[in-house]
Amino acid sequence: LRRTAASIAGKLLDPLDAVVYVYAPKRARLDPSAVAGLEELRRHAGDRIARVDFFDEDASLAAAVRRLPVDVLGRLLAVAGNWLGGLTVNSSVGAAPAKFAAKGELFNYVQHDRCLRFYHQHFVGRPVIYTRTDFQWLCPHPPLHTL
Repeated sequence: LRRTAASIAGKLLDPLDAVVYVYAPKRARLDPSAVAGLEELRRHAGDRIARVDFFDEDASLAAAVRRLPVDVLGRLLAVAGNWLGGLTVNSSVGAAPAKFAAKGELFNYVQHDRCLRFYHQHFVGRPVIYTRTDFQWLCPHPPLHTL
């Protein structure tokens, strides 16, 4: 976010006259780089930040795993890679455990769910745009009337 906050505000929020919902892992509050990135976004986006939501991804994943039948969990954990997120048994052999910024594909869906829940509570009737997850905006987003 530190490197991309200005382009998020100038090339996404400004052209769309949009507000932003920021979802971040709970542990990000303790990471100096994440805190600096959020401050940079606040500096550029100002009151266009509708909400910052810190969520305990690890607790959510652990609770979901506890509800799974053992055979289903076994099949999930047999798939190589870190797609399931912060479970150390699901990391590739020799790979360091996932940090919050690299939790795996499953957490993209958790993030979408949290964003849509917030939207349905506060912005029903306004357009919602799913945008780039890498935050790399090189040119202004097309206006809504062209989409």
